[in-house]
Amino acid sequence: MASKWAAIEQTKDSLPFIKYMTAGDKRVRDSHAAMDGIVRRWDDPIWNTWFPPNGFGCRCDIIQLRSGKETPADKLPAVDEVPPMF
Repeated sequence: MASKWAAIEQTKDSLPFIKYMTAGDKRVRDSHAAMDGIVRRWDDPIWNTWFPPNGFGCRCDIIQLRSGKETPADKLPAVDEVPPMF
């Protein structure tokens, strides 16, 4: 994912939004499912915590978007769900 973040930084002007996506199956943790579909700008501090992988065995991913409607801040899950090492 480090290379993915480097690509985001290179394309942030044309693709400024990031969308969080889970694997979409029954093995997805509740805390990660709460993030599914969240859209925020690439420079939002939420990505400091929630950029995948954000837990042991995390299979989540992100995609970059050219445009999008940001998820309101009051709809974001608590960041204390992510272990500090991630």
